[in-house]
Amino acid sequence: MQLQKKICLLGMYSVGKTSLIERFVYHRFSDHYLSTLGAKVTKKSLQISASDGQQIEYNLLIWDIAGEETENKIPPSYLLGAAGAILVADLLRPETIEALPSVLERFKEINPGAAVVLAGNKKDLLQDIESDSKEILRLAHQLKLPCHLTSAKTGCQVDSVFSALASSLLSRDEANQVISPPKKKAKTRQAKDQKR
Repeated sequence: MQLQKKICLLGMYSVGKTSLIERFVYHRFSDHYLSTLGAKVTKKSLQISASDGQQIEYNLLIWDIAGEETENKIPPSYLLGAAGAILVADLLRPETIEALPSVLERFKEINPGAAVVLAGNKKDLLQDIESDSKEILRLAHQLKLPCHLTSAKTGCQVDSVFSALASSLLSRDEANQVISPPKKKAKTRQAKDQKR
């Protein structure tokens, strides 16, 4: 079964949203910073197993949305219809972590039933992972959201954060009965005749 889902990567400027997408989709990383203007859409398919064993292929339309000082500058049309989001913060810039609750609130106003995962990016630059990741992990606990410490540069946890979002999408789709169990094939007359 194939399902198409729009997902958004959100967060302040220069947190590594574009780099996470580049790593996930194309398996590459560049140290050159290019600011995203508006939004850029990239496609990637991801397979995941449903609870009944069915293989579900999610065709993800990944919206890389330009970071702003305030999320109110993002046009609502960029967020409209998103099934999920990865909220990204730079682990070295506490203000990007502090901005996530307002980013989440804005996103949920437009997409109340959407799945959300947090990504604390630039893990490779941390001196003390336990100490330097405390704030985002505390926020994830407070918001009751899954959180992954990622590095677009090394690829650490990049696939995992997208897979976690896909798993959340799957859980919601199963709960909303978007995914139905595979239909049992009717016995053919030939099979019935062979049993006689």
